[in-house]
Parts: sequence; structure tokens; C-alpha cells
Amino acid sequence: MLPRSFFWRLVLGNVVLVAIGLGLSGWAIIRQVDHVYRDDITRQLASSAQLIRFALEDQFAPDNALHLQAFVRRLAVNESELRITLIAADGTVLAETQANPEKMESHADRPEVIEALRGGRGESERYSKTLDAQMRYVALRVGPGANPVGVVRVATRARGLSARTTAVRLLAYTIGGAGLLLTLGLALWLAYFWSRPLSHIAQAARDLSRGDLNTHIAWQTTDELGQLARALNRMRRQISTQLATIERQRAKLADLVQNLTEGVIVARADGRVVLLNPAAERLVAPGALAAGLASEEITDVPIESIVNHPDLLRMLRREPAEPGAESGAARRPPGVTVEEQRIEFDHPNGPVTVLARASDFEFTDPDTHDARDIAARLLVMTDITEFARAIQMKTDFVANASHELRTPLSTVRAGIETLAQLDPRTDAETARQFLTVLDRQCGRLEELVRDLLDLSRLESPETSVRIVSFDARDMAQSLAPMFDTVCAERDLELVFELPDELRHIESDRPLIELVLKNLIENATKYARESSKVRVRAELLGAEPGSDRKGVRFEVIDRGQGIPLQHQQRVFERFYQVDEARTGATRRGTGLGLAIVKHAMKLLGGQVGLESVWQEGTTFWIELPGCVPPPGAPRDDRPARGP
Repeated sequence: MLPRSFFWRLVLGNVVLVAIGLGLSGWAIIRQVDHVYRDDITRQLASSAQLIRFALEDQFAPDNALHLQAFVRRLAVNESELRITLIAADGTVLAETQANPEKMESHADRPEVIEALRGGRGESERYSKTLDAQMRYVALRVGPGANPVGVVRVATRARGLSARTTAVRLLAYTIGGAGLLLTLGLALWLAYFWSRPLSHIAQAARDLSRGDLNTHIAWQTTDELGQLARALNRMRRQISTQLATIERQRAKLADLVQNLTEGVIVARADGRVVLLNPAAERLVAPGALAAGLASEEITDVPIESIVNHPDLLRMLRREPAEPGAESGAARRPPGVTVEEQRIEFDHPNGPVTVLARASDFEFTDPDTHDARDIAARLLVMTDITEFARAIQMKTDFVANASHELRTPLSTVRAGIETLAQLDPRTDAETARQFLTVLDRQCGRLEELVRDLLDLSRLESPETSVRIVSFDARDMAQSLAPMFDTVCAERDLELVFELPDELRHIESDRPLIELVLKNLIENATKYARESSKVRVRAELLGAEPGSDRKGVRFEVIDRGQGIPLQHQQRVFERFYQVDEARTGATRRGTGLGLAIVKHAMKLLGGQVGLESVWQEGTTFWIELPGCVPPPGAPRDDRPARGP
């Protein structure tokens, strides 16, 4: 398998190329050296054969074999590596330096002998059965070609030729190996030099593909690689700038969607959720919120797993386009509200009312890299629970006020009609009873009208608060005579537990009196007979950065208590808990606690209650920063608005 790295491909390519060149060059050199050496040996063998032929040409005859054998033996002493053979024209061996000629077979079939007899000279390199070795032969004819006398053959071992060229081969191999090693080192350096910028560029490209825009290619050459590096750097900067712009826009849009008070749900035409913002999650998927799932995690899930209200499900499902709806006016413009509906549904925190508006649009999903638009349905839900509750409260207020006014007025009218029919001389006692009823109902009307006026004044934006310094103990105790009658009737004891630090507080005295009067009146109404109603106060710590302390007033009764399901609503106008449940002895206007709530809102304080069933109820108010430090000058500030 070929290496994938450009570096190793460069190294391998250079090394293979040089190795082939060195190999071919070495092979050619060795071949040429071997050829030259063989030619030289052949010439030497031919020269030796010519000398022997010249010396023995006159004596070359079969009957002179002994003399010829002695002659070649003497020559063999000086030329031990040469094999000299004298052969008659018929192939008979006359003399031999390295074997017994009498035991040798005919050499008439030897190729060099045949060639020499035919052409005067013959050469061959072949295996010798006599010497059991590879030999190099040169043969010369003795005598004229028409009537040859014989052949002088001189030979040497071919292995000796190879041995003589071994040094040359070894030198060639050594030079080739050294050249190959040098080439390898040079190839490594060149490959590193050439591949390093490419590696940097490739790594930068990989980083860019992974979204890492911090990579910079520090390659400042003027060649093509430098131009490519600078182009990639420019592209990186442009992509970084564009992505930063897109990210800022996306973050702004995401923050906008995430912080919308309206709930937003986007669902594809296949019924799966694409987007769900926190407001929508709080409205329709409180279970996922309780499970710790973020709104961005609730995506690509069926809308049925999140929304269970049938009207919301119907509005989220986009109807499939009818045939031919893609052209002309039949296609609905994107973003146009296709349906708007007021929907009420149950929520863990209570009933919820939303105004839901659905519209169709199309978008491209960047995660799928699909250029085709995806049909989707956008549902925007505006929580109008408080608005609907305010409207309902207004309606209830008008109805309750009408009812509360109608009841005593009906009683007064009936009493007047009855009195008109009585004879004062004979029905004086009956008349006094009716007058008592009329007086009580008129008092109730006065109380109701007074409470309505107080509540209207507190809710008016023109109402102002005047901060004055006063003794809260005297103020609270001055309210006691108002409740002497009811305390005597029910055998109640009104107890004030007020610390000395309250001798000097700064607030709106009439509003504080109004609040405490309504709280004490509420307590005397619901307390058990022969029990205590306690009015106590305590100082609160100063707020950070201020040396002014707050005060907390508590009005405590030992009545039946308020059931938990009613505790959040007792501050609403005309809301009264069933008398049988609370043990109330007389009916009030139902506006006292609403007056307390609005007065505390105007004063910048808080109001609340703590109630235990069958044990009693504690209503409390807290006024921050109304107690100045000791020695501070009295502060009578002018009136201020709410």
C-alpha cells in the first residue's frame, strides 16, 4: 500500500528514482567493466595462443606428441592459471597442461575448436567436463585453412574472471549504497522542506473545517505555497468576521426569543418540534422544566409529547398543501396569521389563559445541508391570565358591589314601606325594631361606601403619601376605643405589645392607621369568643447601605384559621371565606384586606399572612426604613405619589 503522507511519498519517490538511477548506472558500469576485462583476458589468451602457435607450428604433428607435451608443461610452470591444450585436426588431444592427454576424449566437437578450424579463431565460455569448471577458451588454427594441422587452445577459469571483477563490483556497490544513503538523507531533508508548509496549510485547512478560526499560517515566501498560505489566512479572517457577525445576530435573536414573554413553538409539517422557548416551556411543558430539561433540549420530538391540549395541537399541525396551491393567489403568504384563538387550560400553578396565534412559514435547516425549504408552523402564545383575571375581577367587583349595595338598600326600602303602614300609636315597639334594622343597614351602607372610597383613593395614581414622624405606640393604642363594643360583645381582649423603639417612626400615619384598623377589625370578626387579639410589633434590620431600620406589625387572632386554598385570595376585593369555615360572627364588606394590600403597596411595604387551621391567623405588614437611628432629626417630608 502506498503511503498516504505527502512527506513519505516525496521521500519514497526521490529514493526510488535515485535508486533506479544508481542501480542502472552501477549495472551498466559493472557490465562494461566486466566486458572490458573479458575482452582484455580474451586478448591475453589470444596472444598466448599466437606465441605458442608460432613456437610449435613446425613441430605440430601427432608423432611429436611427447615433445609437444613437454613444451606445454614447461609453459604451465610459468603460467599456472592458463590451461594450454594442443589438438590435432581430427580432434585428438596431443598435449594438455592440466590433464593426461591420452585419457582425454576427442575435442572435435568443441565449439571453439570447430570455429577455429573453420575461421582460424574460435572463442567460447562453457563448462569443462575435464576440469569440472566454467572456462573461457580462445583457440587458433595451426596451418592453412585448406589443410589445417591442428588447433592451439588457451583457456582460463571463468570464476577467476568473476573474482577479478569482484573488487570492481564491491566498489560499485559501496558507491551505490553510499549514494543511496546520501540520497535518502537528502530526500528526507527535501521532503521535510517541501512538505512542512503543505503540512501547515493542510492542518490549517483541517482546523478551519472543524471551526477553529484561531489558526494562522506563518509562511511568508513569495512562491505558490506562500500565496496559498496568504489566501488561506485571508479566507480565515473573512470567515471569522462573517461567523462573528452571524453569531452576534444569532445570539441577539436567541436572546430575544429566549427572553420573550410570549411562548413560541415552531413545529415542522411532520409534527416534530423545531423550537421551544422558555416561556412556552413554562406554559405547556412544566413537566420537562421540573425534570431539569432546558428548552433547547426539547427539540426534534413529537409535539404530542409536549403539548396535550387539543386546540393547541390542532393549531400546531400545518395542513398539507392542496394540489396547485403553490401557484397564484392560492398559496398563503408566509407569516400571515392563519388562526387566532383564546384558550384556557389547567396548569400546575393554576388555570392559564393564553391568546394563541398560528402562522405558516418555511425555513432551511442548516444541520442537514439541504437547500430545500422546510414547511413549518409558528405558534405564538401570549399569557393573558392576569389580564383575563383583571377583567374578571372588574366584572366580579361590579357584580359584588352591586350585590353588597342592593342587599342593605332592599332592607331599607322594605323597612320604610313597613313603617309607612304602621300606626305609631299602636305599633311603637315594632316601629322601633324596624328603625334599629334601618340604622344597622345604613351603617353597613356607610361602611361599604367608606371602604369603596378608601379603595378607590388608594388605587388612584393621584394619591400621594406624606411622611411624618409620629409615635407608633400612641397611634396603635388610639385605635382601641373603636373596638370596645365588639370586644365587649364577644368577650375579647385587645392586647398591644409595642416596643419603646416605636416612639419615633417616619411614615404616613393615616395610612398606617387605616391598615391596622382593618387588620384589627378582621381579627375581632374571626377570633373565638373569650380570646385575645394581639397587636405586636418588632424592629427589622437595616437594609444594606442604610442605617434606618424597618418595622413589622402583626395582628394575631385565635380563630379557626384560613384554609390553605383560600390564603392567596383573601386580599382580593369582596373575597370572603365561608363563615362556617372561619367562624366569623358578622359579615364584613370584603374590602378590608384589599385596602390593606393597596395601602402597603403605596407605602412600599409588604403584607402577608400565616395561618394554621384550628389554631388561628397572623396577618403581618412590614415597612422598610421607617425607623431612623437614635438622635436623628425628625423628618416631615412632603407628599409623594405612589
